[in-house]
Amino acid sequence: MLDDPQCKYVLLIEELTRANISAVLGELMTYLEHRERPFVTIYSRRPIYVASNLTLLATFNPRDRSAIEIDAALLRRLRIMGFPPSIDQLSEMLTGSALSQDVIKKIQNIFTQCKSKNPESYEHLMPFGHGIFADVKNEQPDLHRLWIERIVHLLKRPLVDPHPFTDVISTNYPWKDSNFRLS
Repeated sequence: MLDDPQCKYVLLIEELTRANISAVLGELMTYLEHRERPFVTIYSRRPIYVASNLTLLATFNPRDRSAIEIDAALLRRLRIMGFPPSIDQLSEMLTGSALSQDVIKKIQNIFTQCKSKNPESYEHLMPFGHGIFADVKNEQPDLHRLWIERIVHLLKRPLVDPHPFTDVISTNYPWKDSNFRLS
């Protein structure tokens, strides 16, 4: 099955850096890189190879504190592709939902304002990407709930200085509770 060159297999690991990578994958990282080398597992007790038609894809958010633990050996083995917040992907994702074009433009404006006020740090410091809006189906209550359940907690955490984009996002997010203050 795995040795059938007509088939392609993908192993997707979500939030790779949330785990102790060396404990989870161990020497597998070496054998993914050097697939021509056999290795013996305690289960097989015979030489096995990692199939050449197996692709390992993993996601990680470099803003997560656990991502700091990525060591140089792992970084040498990865091809890292950045996916910064995208206004175009946001629009594509929300088009066809129950949201009006006016609401979609207001959401896009949050990203536009953050980028215009912080062009040099936007891609690296934006506290969320377009994907945070993936489950938004209706303006109310979805956008208000997104604010109080997720966004505000990314902007202001206990015992930590407010996020540098807090003022811009707060000013441009019209669905927050008017009684709630970010101070």
